Amino acid sequence: MIHSKNNDGFTLIEVLLALSLMAMILTPILITQSSIMFSVGYFSGLFRRINIAKNYLVVAHKNSLENKKTGQSSIDDPPTTLTYKQDKASGVIAKQFKDIYRETVRIEWTEDNRKREDMLVSFIFKPEKKTEQKP
Repeated sequence: MIHSKNNDGFTLIEVLLALSLMAMILTPILITQSSIMFSVGYFSGLFRRINIAKNYLVVAHKNSLENKKTGQSSIDDPPTTLTYKQDKASGVIAKQFKDIYRETVRIEWTEDNRKREDMLVSFIFKPEKKTEQKP
């Protein structure tokens, strides 16, 4: 065996032990980072679609004042189909309040070869105009 007087450095076992400890520490961190980045991308797209649907709801509401009760639109980035519908509210809310209407915007898109959908719902009060009777 060769003995050297210079003992400055690491042995092979120390280097392998340090590398294995680094791998055990960094692996879960990198997996977590990957998962977080995927989630951020997914929710960023969802948030973008919801904002687009919200803007579409505002425009469709203005059109509903002109008695347009339904509508449909498609956008390319991100590829999404928006469908607007306005109908008379039903259930408990309709019993409590007269002249309440429900506006819905259905958001449909395809992701990972699966059809996905979400919906925005808004309630509005549109009182019927009373016609005055002549005496």
